[in-house]
Amino acid sequence: MIRALLIPGEAATSGVVVAVGDSAGRLLWVEGDKTALGRGEAMNFVPGADWSERSAGTNAPGTALALDRELQIHGSEHFARLVQPWTCTAVPVHDPTTGELIGCVDLTGDSQIASAQTLGLVRATVMAIENHLALQRLLQPTPSP
Repeated sequence: MIRALLIPGEAATSGVVVAVGDSAGRLLWVEGDKTALGRGEAMNFVPGADWSERSAGTNAPGTALALDRELQIHGSEHFARLVQPWTCTAVPVHDPTTGELIGCVDLTGDSQIASAQTLGLVRATVMAIENHLALQRLLQPTPSP
């Protein structure tokens, strides 16, 4: 679902990277523009990497999880100098039944992607994810006694 919403067919030349992380800040998958992915690899923005705020300092996925709120981190607001050329938008994902924080979705690119529209896009994607999870729960057969 995230791929369909945030990674269009033109992603190979968009300059954008999309990441999904778990509630601890570990990146589960990272996809997008090939050049941007290479730049991301150089700063360890790869699946399995720990981008929690405790580990990587101020960054969109880690800080969104630490504060449990959506946000954008622009350039020099990043703690690590290596990450400062990027602008990132992250929105936490919650379990629709319990409200528990289960992860986040992040959209990363250059300064041109820092906008209210980008935040709205990532927010809408997270809402679609949470609604999909809720629907899956409703459609699960209840165990027989």
